[in-house]
Amino acid sequence: MPRSKVLSGRSEPVYRYIVQQIFSGRLAQGERINEMQIAEACGTSRTPVHQALKQLELDGIVSIVPNKGVEVVTLTEESVHQIGELQLLFGWVTAKLAMHNGSAAEFLALQKLAQECQADMRSDDLETRIGANTRFYMEMAAIGKNSVMMPFLRKLFLQAGLVLAERYRDGDTCEKQSQMHFEIISALLGQDMGKFRDSILPQLVDLYGIEDFYAQIQNGQL
Repeated sequence: MPRSKVLSGRSEPVYRYIVQQIFSGRLAQGERINEMQIAEACGTSRTPVHQALKQLELDGIVSIVPNKGVEVVTLTEESVHQIGELQLLFGWVTAKLAMHNGSAAEFLALQKLAQECQADMRSDDLETRIGANTRFYMEMAAIGKNSVMMPFLRKLFLQAGLVLAERYRDGDTCEKQSQMHFEIISALLGQDMGKFRDSILPQLVDLYGIEDFYAQIQNGQL
């Protein structure tokens, strides 16, 4: 799970707890968040809870509605497609940067991480599955050594977690995503962006239902 780079002290564990509740499916899209219950569960006052929720609002995970309270964001079909489009484009850029700036040793270390993530993605816990997938992609991004991109990716993966909390209920989908990690590593080691484009991007297209968007950027336009 991406961690907040803004919060600290008592609000950071509250932030992580709320994200875990959302990614695990215990807090569903559109569900009201009870600040008092969160405070009791985390053994803290409402101030750290409020700070965590404000950050989650900035991250696009919750909505704070005046006079109504706080609820988990409900993603529309359009929102899911927009997240998928960015996942696809950032995935391409991330792979390009990793190939340009990474080393064989780093790719092999990523392969070891992929093996660890594979075990987690076979877990029965949704948050564990989502966290494993995020951990892999954030590490690949780190190999690209572009610090400017990392905060954008962190926020993107948090929002993608809302989508994956639904998609990853299907064990077959998780297994396909896990196998894709190894295909990515093969492409990185072979410095083969063609393989990345032809065998990996279509899986993201299928996951997010962005066939029309992908069709527009094929034929050498991506």
